[in-house]
Amino acid sequence: MLIPDLKDHGQTAYDQRDDYSVPSHCQMLLLLFEQLKIERFSIVGNSMGAMMPAKRLDDMPERI
Repeated sequence: MLIPDLKDHGQTAYDQRDDYSVPSHCQMLLLLFEQLKIERFSIVGNSMGAMMPAKRLDDMPERI
């Protein structure tokens, strides 16, 4: 199980120069998966965490 600390959530501080959009969060998550060499995954989320898999389903259904 992997529980990433998303930007401006958990222990990560807000930075006004950062992009907090759903696509930006999705890109960050995909980069993490690539660094960890995770090719296929399941996502469970709430609020922002639930919007991210919905966006990913459109972009790459073969990985989810």
